[in-house]
Amino acid sequence: MRQNSTVDRRALFIFSGVLALCCAGQAPPPGGPPDTAPPTVIRTYPEGNTTGFRDQRIALEFSEYVERRSVEESIFVSPAVSSLEFDWRGQEVEVRFGESLRPNVTYVVTLGTDVIDVRNRNHMAESFALAFSTGMTLDSASLRGKVYDPKPGGVTLFAFNLDDRLQDTLNPAVSRPDYVTQTGGDGSFKLDHLAWGTYRLFAVRDEYRNFLYDIQVDQIGMAAEDFELSSQNPAAEDIQFRLTKEDTTHPFLLDAQAVDKNTLRVRFSEPIDPSDLSRGPFSVVDTIANTQFSKREVYFPITSPAVCYVRTVSQDSTRWYRITAGDVRDTAGNIINPHVNSALMQGSSRADTMPPQILVVSVQDSSRNVPYDASFGLVFSEGVRKKPFELGFGLLDSSAHEVEGTFKWRNFTAVRFQPHTPLLPRAWYRIRLPLGSVQDFGGNQTKDSVFLRSFQTVDPRKLGSIRGRLEDPLEGDRTPLQITAQSISDKLAAPHVQTFSGAGPFSFEELMEGQYVLSGFRDGDHTGNYSVGRSFPFTRSERFAIYPDTIKVRARWPVEGIILKFGKY
Repeated sequence: MRQNSTVDRRALFIFSGVLALCCAGQAPPPGGPPDTAPPTVIRTYPEGNTTGFRDQRIALEFSEYVERRSVEESIFVSPAVSSLEFDWRGQEVEVRFGESLRPNVTYVVTLGTDVIDVRNRNHMAESFALAFSTGMTLDSASLRGKVYDPKPGGVTLFAFNLDDRLQDTLNPAVSRPDYVTQTGGDGSFKLDHLAWGTYRLFAVRDEYRNFLYDIQVDQIGMAAEDFELSSQNPAAEDIQFRLTKEDTTHPFLLDAQAVDKNTLRVRFSEPIDPSDLSRGPFSVVDTIANTQFSKREVYFPITSPAVCYVRTVSQDSTRWYRITAGDVRDTAGNIINPHVNSALMQGSSRADTMPPQILVVSVQDSSRNVPYDASFGLVFSEGVRKKPFELGFGLLDSSAHEVEGTFKWRNFTAVRFQPHTPLLPRAWYRIRLPLGSVQDFGGNQTKDSVFLRSFQTVDPRKLGSIRGRLEDPLEGDRTPLQITAQSISDKLAAPHVQTFSGAGPFSFEELMEGQYVLSGFRDGDHTGNYSVGRSFPFTRSERFAIYPDTIKVRARWPVEGIILKFGKY
């Protein structure tokens, strides 16, 4: 610890005066090799960790000329002061506080990685923090971790001291943080010299640089828990974040139209979650008779998730109908806007005469190297009747014997056939489907035609494996642990997913050659999907792990010794 002194202040004034005479403007010297070095802070007033500080301004000198605006927009003082004034002299800036500093308080002046140099616009490699105290001691708590994202640099960390506020009302969209820092190019961050207390931490891509979370503009990440820092527990490390863009906008109904005398098409402002269709979320009313109009099937096409089709009894083309969406939610769980959830439409007398088409089949004709455990999906242009399709569909081996399996319908427009047992290696199979068995709800079908598709399963000699251990410091966590190996060599390949009850050995066998990324998460809500949490009302994220390197899988050569580590936070 250093005492503030008159000698330090005189040295600052002499140093600033020399710079003022030598550097009249913000301009780098001409010529020289390309500048690839990031700017750094090479000198400060006061020196770091100074105690007993009594001045009302600080000074920072950079290793090269920096863009002044980038500094002024990237500096943050905590605890906050009312305003800052900047006085530039060449590569040095003096920062004056707009109010007197409080006694016996540790202040941290943070510069984020958005600071760039003038010559080549290189960013600072990591954030810079200058800590000093108006008392005789410095706060010493710290938070450290990493943001995992395709572009992890320049993300701002918001730290809120929960001891000073009601945590249930904390909303980063309206409250500025007590401490901030920014991630370096690799996503790592550190917040040092924090006061003792309990902290809630958010990672925010602060697009407006206003130290507020702007919903649906900024990306945000929630931590897996809050952090209680004390003399017995002064630091929390390996804090991990993933970023997301929260959707808080309520969907609304755009319009509705009678496609034919038995089908209504309803369009929404965004994709709708089809999982609650069993609740009958739509009502149709004959506006003349003021009576409910009978509905039948309801489905969202896979190819158009913001469009819904509602099947009805025959309409009257001289009448108008009002359709209302009730308990309809978007994929983020936002319920439909109750003020924009209905539409008027005129009935139709037109008959539906178009047969359904097969739009997508998950396996190409004459494909090779199809996995033994593959399932086979089909997507249709409209809703089809399930029973005729299931009776007509056949997966046949090379001896024309039918493979038994189960049909899994995502909705009336998409189905997947899962064989009961793995297929044989290096064997040819054929999907056979009489198109007459693909019938829409109006009974339309394509007659006298058969859909055929052949494929060969993979040769085992082309397969490899990944083996290793899962490690988790929280031995008491009993939530399911889901691990995924995803090929990045084959963008269309389905992920390999396994679920474990806890830490220990794992293996992914029979993988195609190529590059893989390995990740996992603790499925605390038992949904099978990673939960990023919610900013307000606050919901914690689930803990996750990402293997730091890609894994190269080679045929007949197991990759062993892979350790996938879960962080404590």
